[in-house]
Amino acid sequence: IRNDDSSGEMWLLDTASGKADRLVEKGGSYFHWSPDGASLGILMSQGNGVRLYDVATGEFREYEDSVEYLDHMVWSPDSKCWAFRRRVPAEGRRKHSRIDVTDVASGKTRTVMEEVPAYGLSVPVWSPDGSLLVAGWLAPAAGGRASAKLLVHDLKTGKSREVARDVPVANNTSGEVRVSWSGPGN
Repeated sequence: IRNDDSSGEMWLLDTASGKADRLVEKGGSYFHWSPDGASLGILMSQGNGVRLYDVATGEFREYEDSVEYLDHMVWSPDSKCWAFRRRVPAEGRRKHSRIDVTDVASGKTRTVMEEVPAYGLSVPVWSPDGSLLVAGWLAPAAGGRASAKLLVHDLKTGKSREVARDVPVANNTSGEVRVSWSGPGN
């Protein structure tokens, strides 16, 4: 349970017993369960990084501190890592975003998509087998309309490729692109 006021207080509720334990007193912004149910990843407010709650031990592991804005933590299907958006301030330019992936065991974070425009960047989405990551964003197009672009990153090869470019988007008032994989992941 997350208190949706400015405190960011978070509670874990055991539905069988009704017992509630406060996990985060303040500063929690997003939380996501790992697919295997063993961990709860919590994105903390700006400047406080990521906390990982281990259900079996009841202990937290602290991950990177960051002054940059992190959001939309998305677990890999095997629960071994997560991806998230990071908004990066750019000197003399508009902010841009990038997609980073953190390995749970080592705690190491690597950037997999860089210099992505901040406007309209989608939440990163894992392929069903966890080998690929896709993200989309909006880009200005001729005539004042926006166009959607999609980038796929292969985690094994470390290479990214653009799979869609300049797809016209009509009347997009949400300011973001949403992407999803088909069942088999192609």
